[in-house]
Amino acid sequence: MSDYVATMATIFLLISGGVVKTKVILAGFSSGNFIVALSLLGLASVLVSSGVIYRIMIKILKFCRPTYYGDNLIMLSIGGLLTLGVPSFMLRANMMKIFYHDTLRIRKLSDESTQAQALGFSAYCGAGIFSQSILSASMMHFVLLGLFWGQYATQFDWWGWLFASLGPLAVLLFGYLILVSFYFGKTSYPQIENDRSRNAHLKKILTILGPASPTEKASFICMFGAILSLATVSVHGIAPDVICLLILLFLFVFQFMNDKGFQTRIKWDFLIFMCGLSGIAFAANDVGLISWLEDNTRWMTEYLNHHFFELTTFLIIFSLMVQFILPRDVNINILSIMLIPLFQKNGMNPWIAVYIVNTIGKIWFFEYQEPEYRIFAKHGKNYSVDFAKKLKSSRLRLNMFYIISLYVGIFYWKWIGILPW
Repeated sequence: MSDYVATMATIFLLISGGVVKTKVILAGFSSGNFIVALSLLGLASVLVSSGVIYRIMIKILKFCRPTYYGDNLIMLSIGGLLTLGVPSFMLRANMMKIFYHDTLRIRKLSDESTQAQALGFSAYCGAGIFSQSILSASMMHFVLLGLFWGQYATQFDWWGWLFASLGPLAVLLFGYLILVSFYFGKTSYPQIENDRSRNAHLKKILTILGPASPTEKASFICMFGAILSLATVSVHGIAPDVICLLILLFLFVFQFMNDKGFQTRIKWDFLIFMCGLSGIAFAANDVGLISWLEDNTRWMTEYLNHHFFELTTFLIIFSLMVQFILPRDVNINILSIMLIPLFQKNGMNPWIAVYIVNTIGKIWFFEYQEPEYRIFAKHGKNYSVDFAKKLKSSRLRLNMFYIISLYVGIFYWKWIGILPW
């Protein structure tokens, strides 16, 4: 049964049983963060269907000479660019899979070569490694941000979210470079006839694509405008939901998105699931469940204030155990909803709880825990057993750096002042 079906069934039972008021449990669907998530999903659907990201990738490959590190960093950067404007890991993984296989053809690399396997690892990392560090990388971030109290809700705008995660992100990028440099057995890059031949091939692709369409231009401008506006909220003071709603209206008014596209391209099931869980969190607080949880977890106060390393270790072990049973997104949301009020009640920054749980959610050991891996490595006509094994092995090694990044993050958060010494 889909997660959103279970969420809606829970909401229906709570309303029909008179346990909670309708306006309380449906608050997740009327919040500003719901508008932001909906608008960004609409923008992402136009961005993906327009093909502008693919055009950008071809132009970057045309500009850069083929080198081992150069192509891997290009693939990682394209994934980072997608993370800015596409709030779905699954969608980003699907797009990066297409870009990866096209790059192999452009660079004339064999699917079984070590260079191709390294590029696949870079493409997959590009789709996911920045997810915890960018506010617009997931709808979940906006929904959980709506549970923050007071100053915390305004502190973590786009820049605030990114700045708070720079320390752990640096560790992850270092781990990525270590694996690309040593794990894949870097060899000499195959020679492509000459720059003229290479550029002629890429120019032919651009000719087939034709000039940039109005939809491509509009989607790129809207993405850039949305990111810039969200990053400068503290300067202009316009609410994020107003900005995102205006962008969505622009796409509708000038027919860059139509009714059918709005109905079919947006991932409604996940949006309903996220906002439904947010409403259940509001209901839990309204009926006193959160207060009961706070009363029965007073032992956490000592660990929050004086033994944060030990608490982080406990959260890592507990969350990893739960992930063997619950789907990743369910696990992340439930733990975040439980931890946010506990952190806030004890004067701790709730963003840290969200970041820790999100990072642990990126650690996986079995394929059923990471559906994006199955889509990226095991589906499609280009399926390769050797590549799937190599990608899984390298990604499992990256788990170590995800864990290390949390402990490094504790020092970083203390240094920037969001976690007390």
